Amino acid sequence: MGMVQKPALRDYWSGGSVLKSTFARKLMGRDRFMGILSMLHLMDNTNYIPRGEDGHDPLYKVCFMVDLLKEKFRRAVYPEQHISFDEGTCAFKGRVKFHVYNKDKPHKWGIKLYELCEASSGYCFEFEIFTGSENDVTQDKTFHTVMRIMNRSLDIGRKLYMDRYYSSPKLYDELTARGTSVTGTCNNNRKGLPIEIKPKLKQKGEVKAYRRGKLLALKWKDRKDVLMLSNQHASAMMNVRVRARGGRKDKDKPVVVQDYNDHMAGVDKIDQMMFYYAFEHKTMKWWKKLFFHLFYLTVVNAHKVYQKELKARNVKSMCLKDFIIDLASNMHEADVDSEGSDDEPDPANRLTARHFPSYLPPTEKKNKPQRACKVCSDKAAYERKMTNTPKTDRKRKDTLFWCHKCGVPLCPTTCFELFHTKRVYNQ
Repeated sequence: MGMVQKPALRDYWSGGSVLKSTFARKLMGRDRFMGILSMLHLMDNTNYIPRGEDGHDPLYKVCFMVDLLKEKFRRAVYPEQHISFDEGTCAFKGRVKFHVYNKDKPHKWGIKLYELCEASSGYCFEFEIFTGSENDVTQDKTFHTVMRIMNRSLDIGRKLYMDRYYSSPKLYDELTARGTSVTGTCNNNRKGLPIEIKPKLKQKGEVKAYRRGKLLALKWKDRKDVLMLSNQHASAMMNVRVRARGGRKDKDKPVVVQDYNDHMAGVDKIDQMMFYYAFEHKTMKWWKKLFFHLFYLTVVNAHKVYQKELKARNVKSMCLKDFIIDLASNMHEADVDSEGSDDEPDPANRLTARHFPSYLPPTEKKNKPQRACKVCSDKAAYERKMTNTPKTDRKRKDTLFWCHKCGVPLCPTTCFELFHTKRVYNQ
């Protein structure tokens, strides 16, 4: 439903000429879908522990899904060396205790997620949902947030990139001791920075750099001051070509800044892709909003894994739109009854051309062969879907006749007329 945006959910089953589409109608009836959606639950509410009591879990309503996805994301891909850490947002304006506001995000109000992603592909292999400041038992909450998310990625030589909200000399010292390289921008007021680097630079292109052991603090004047921290770079400069008014031009830039720009956008990549075809279902229940957000995160991650597989086989990559279409089509085909009409192409001119019934052509074994009537089979398949009847109870109705132009076996009376006069003939 994220691929085809409509004003309301019920419009996906609309029969009007403006809003009509057939995909949802072939999968299941409107009332059945709305009934399932209204009854959707992930956990047993009778086991919920209210807020303020011992053992309360703010994410209880989605904890099963969160734990399951974390495990699957970790096992699906072994991440590359360069990874980035940042925040994502599940858009939500309703009432929930851990509701946050971030003016720098496309969706400014919502539920915050900490995400650890591959720098090149954007594959999210670790995430955590922010549930309020009470989880941060110390004043240095950003330090403990990063160390908690990075717990499984320490001591194995990763290269981490993060923005200024999380960077601090204390964090970089700890990551250095745990065998992790780290680079990021930094706020000017962090404890442990040299006093000499805090004043503003005057001239564009001016650089100041100070080192303490492996830790480098570098300030560079571009359009504004940029303060960097790194435990893997020197204060060297490099020449790069950048876009500017009048065309591209050469520019001297610190190596640490260029490396940060090349590898920091992992979380932004997956956030951007999730924005394209998001399922914007309106609901006042925060956990349903988070459920659909995590569901779509799973789809985007699956696309990332598929892209890696195609690249390994030197096959042309597939865009996210085509991947979602193929995914939906394959899941639909796997669910459709083998006797149904959904697996077969609908003749484009079945309602407009002239059609006449005729006997089925003889085969090698039979002079008068019989085949299942398409209309009767489709009606039976539709009834089974609506009543949730098992496929073992299906009844087959054979016929000697078919429409030669459509290539479809049909009973010569009512079924032949329905198939060539009704767009929806199986209801």
